[in-house]
Amino acid sequence: MASAKNAAKKAAKKAEKEAKKAAFKAGIGNGGEGSGGAPSVVVAAAATDTADTPSATKRVSAAKINNAKAIVSVLAAVKGKSSSGGGKNGPPPLTNLSKFKLKPFQLVINPNVVRMNERPIITLAVACLCDFDIDLTITSDHRVPQSMLGDSNGQAIVGDLASARYLLDVFGGIDVSSSSSNNVLTTSSSNERAEQNAWIEYSQSLLQLNPEQARKGIAMTLEHALSKRTYLCGHKISLADIALFAALGFPCTIQDKKTVLESLNIDDYPIATRWTKMMCSHPALMKATQLAVGAASGATA
Repeated sequence: MASAKNAAKKAAKKAEKEAKKAAFKAGIGNGGEGSGGAPSVVVAAAATDTADTPSATKRVSAAKINNAKAIVSVLAAVKGKSSSGGGKNGPPPLTNLSKFKLKPFQLVINPNVVRMNERPIITLAVACLCDFDIDLTITSDHRVPQSMLGDSNGQAIVGDLASARYLLDVFGGIDVSSSSSNNVLTTSSSNERAEQNAWIEYSQSLLQLNPEQARKGIAMTLEHALSKRTYLCGHKISLADIALFAALGFPCTIQDKKTVLESLNIDDYPIATRWTKMMCSHPALMKATQLAVGAASGATA
């Protein structure tokens, strides 16, 4: 009886080795992708359930080896089809945003987005602040995953911040009125640009947080940063303020403003509350909000 069990164990080990060799030849790795080991399902099929007699063991082992080879053949065939990429079961083609042809200064918004800062609100705010929103053609298109702006050649600029910076490069250096507080202008100072860019990068990092975490982080930051300033980079609104306001949720609607101000709590964060109220009531930012809401609801400008 002992010799029969030993023979069964040897036969099972031999079957396992044969299965591994077959898997290696097919190029199937541990778990199924080309690192040289056999798939766990093949090894398990060859290694379990020994029989009580040598003859039965040989029959079972032979069947398991054949099953293992069949599984390996199927996996190899599937692997070959997936690597070719030409079949009907291949991955769908990715949307190439660079293929979109837009009219110059056509701003396209996805109407299905929910949050205000998922819309091109920074772009619209910059346009309204510099008084060239009338040059934009705003349309909605559910096919675009992100907002897009057509440049002067009709090529698509993808993303809110990239579009806003493009508009500033094109129009921002023009002082359109003597009231500088109502304009976002490019600056010739490298120090000022660096400071603005630092705030913008900080604002973008906050978009990864949930709204409540972002609000608390912004509030604590503003309490220190604005103790002697009106805005982030001095006494004039800039792209840095708009980007941070967008990270706050761009709360210019009545409900959004109420939610954010209740979350901040003026007793805990008086400076942050002051800055938020000032941004919420800014005419250009309120106009940008109306344009974003109107475009998302299907209206065009």
